[in-house]
Amino acid sequence: MKRQSIISARGLSIGYPKTKGRSTSVLYEDMSFDLYSGELTCLLGSNGAGKSTLLRTLTALQSPLKGSVILNGKPIIQYSEQEVSMLIGLVLTDKTASGGLTVSELVALGRYPYTGFFGRLSKHDDAIINKAMSDVCIIHKRDEYIAELSDGERQKVMIAKALAQECPIIILDEPTAFLDIVNRIEITNLLHNLAVSQNKTILLSTHDIELALTLSDQLWLLSRNKGLTCGVTEDIIFSDSIDQFLGNSQISFDKHSGSFVTKHQAKRDINLIAEGELYYWAKNFLQRNGFSISENTDATLSLKVISASEIEVVKDGSTYSTSSFGELKILLSQL
Repeated sequence: MKRQSIISARGLSIGYPKTKGRSTSVLYEDMSFDLYSGELTCLLGSNGAGKSTLLRTLTALQSPLKGSVILNGKPIIQYSEQEVSMLIGLVLTDKTASGGLTVSELVALGRYPYTGFFGRLSKHDDAIINKAMSDVCIIHKRDEYIAELSDGERQKVMIAKALAQECPIIILDEPTAFLDIVNRIEITNLLHNLAVSQNKTILLSTHDIELALTLSDQLWLLSRNKGLTCGVTEDIIFSDSIDQFLGNSQISFDKHSGSFVTKHQAKRDINLIAEGELYYWAKNFLQRNGFSISENTDATLSLKVISASEIEVVKDGSTYSTSSFGELKILLSQL
């Protein structure tokens, strides 16, 4: 089945127009991209890279300097504000100041494009609101005040509000910025599931690179030096674009583990014998402690990790045994 592009642009320039006392500020020129239905896309970029400016341009909150954003085959500027709100749900980074509202009352605001400010909610509206709360697993909190919720729960409520808008596109500006690791994983996984199960087009900006690599269908890498790089996550990984995006000679992306590693100054070579997760964590331990992993099986120093509590070091034909990595660290410093 052919992928359906919902939002696209070719030759788009974004930034800030000339104003009194300030010349035109161009952040990026000649940008091209597509957003597809049924996919989660993660936008990655450093602070100040222009992620929020790009998102504002995509949602018609800010006009492009050149070119146009195409929404369902038509320039977004040709839509009315109400039409855009029926097509795009926007979740911003700022913590909501709606502490005096209950969960259901805040989610109900998502029906505003259909009911108007003074519109009454019908049974149909109530059903949509309840389903939105259920979809993000927050319906059991429906009568609690927003002020009583955790940051993770508040973010779920804001996503439910966007779902209540019944829009095919949801754009989120750093939705996990204030959350702990468990909630960051839960929210990102929730968004991916919503994209797949409800055929939504979901774009979020984030600093959680490793989480984005795991859960996003597409990656957008935004860099003032490299511009915008877009592609399916695995294509981005194997094109080495991530290392170029980082622009840091001391940090590199390890394709084998899917994580980022820092380059440590190696003082000694050691041969490592281990399998699976033992190999990964033993290698991590050794590199952090100044060792370079050698492929030479005849090396004067060798480490064999049988289990986390059974570790052997061989040096010049002599074998030393340890029962933990803590003991291993002491032993290696003495050899």
